[in-house]
Amino acid sequence: MTALAKALLYEKAAPVRAAMPASDAVSVESADACALAGLDAAWRDLLSRAAERNPFMDPALLQASAIAYPDMCQQVLLAWDKRESGRLVGVWAFCVRRAPKALLPVKISRTPAFSHGFLGTPVIDRAMLEPVLAGMLDRIASLPDCPNQIAIDMMDLDGATMAALARVAAERGNTPVVLEVRSRPLLKSGQDPDGYFKDAMSSSSRKKLRQMRSKLSREGEVTSEIVTDPEAVSRALEEFLGLEASGWKKENGTALLCDDQDTRFFRVGFTALAEAGRARIYSLRLDGRPVAMQIVALAGSAASTWKTAYDQAFAAYSPGSLLFVDYTTDFLEDNGIETVDSCSEDDSGYMAMWTGRKRMSDVRITASHGMSPAFRLTSAVELAFRAGRRLAKRYYLNFKQKSGKRS
Repeated sequence: MTALAKALLYEKAAPVRAAMPASDAVSVESADACALAGLDAAWRDLLSRAAERNPFMDPALLQASAIAYPDMCQQVLLAWDKRESGRLVGVWAFCVRRAPKALLPVKISRTPAFSHGFLGTPVIDRAMLEPVLAGMLDRIASLPDCPNQIAIDMMDLDGATMAALARVAAERGNTPVVLEVRSRPLLKSGQDPDGYFKDAMSSSSRKKLRQMRSKLSREGEVTSEIVTDPEAVSRALEEFLGLEASGWKKENGTALLCDDQDTRFFRVGFTALAEAGRARIYSLRLDGRPVAMQIVALAGSAASTWKTAYDQAFAAYSPGSLLFVDYTTDFLEDNGIETVDSCSEDDSGYMAMWTGRKRMSDVRITASHGMSPAFRLTSAVELAFRAGRRLAKRYYLNFKQKSGKRS
């Protein structure tokens, strides 16, 4: 490996200066899977104080990912308040890998720590955002096998954590690099379902969905189901895996059953979430048979619609949209839920009917003090690469549209 490659890979040449003074109140450790097993009570307590809640930082899922992906180099940072008898004040998990969709073959500390995560925001006590973030960055810089270059994929740009991260970075002489901004549908609970759907959907769309439900009911008994009991969730998960693998996802190799490690991760991780009371599965059934299913992960009062599947044999009835109406109604009526993250890659599909939005981005930052030449280079290349990719996509879509008009 050349000297340049090593510099790009880990950036450990520059000495690390002392952290912000406020971080003296915080200790940060790098934990393994065994240490995560006893964190449930501490995690629940942290969620009640967190600036932002993220189910993809749940210790149960992080432990499952370590079990399912043994070759993955995972680092889980746990921050503790020295003044509160070991109170947990932060969780942030990474894996060491090449940045996804990146041009340069450079390894980074990437979060979320597993490929099926859809939010990289750390979970931190709202009263200690800056000292915890400073301590975590110093901890990353001190770990010999953990690259200083950090890829925070799918970060909420308007959240309190991003604002605190920018302030901490400025103290350290660098600035987070925002690669591209996307809009993600968001549901805010506590609203009347009838009024919400009237505002969110046109009368013709609502009428069409009612017609689809009526049409489907002619094929048999249509029921909507929610399961939260661990044993019921385990059974429903197996139904979900089979349903997902019965359609196009199996054909292109992205169904969870196509990969033994992915299958194990969901079986272990989602079952653990259910046992902790942080999992739901919604189902639309025809004579007891699932025609659409939605997996939901919870983090306190925040929910995330994680995975969805439907029976392609009933595609003409729009079962996914019908189930969407059912679980949206349930979330709106649930006093324990404040927000629901769609986990959508972009602002499209039936999830776009939710009226709330949050700005998401892939963010790059360095754990070192100052912006090293390696970080400047990789960030500049990544920015240019993504800009070129967006331009190429725009030209392709314009060409496709014009070709369609000519035909």
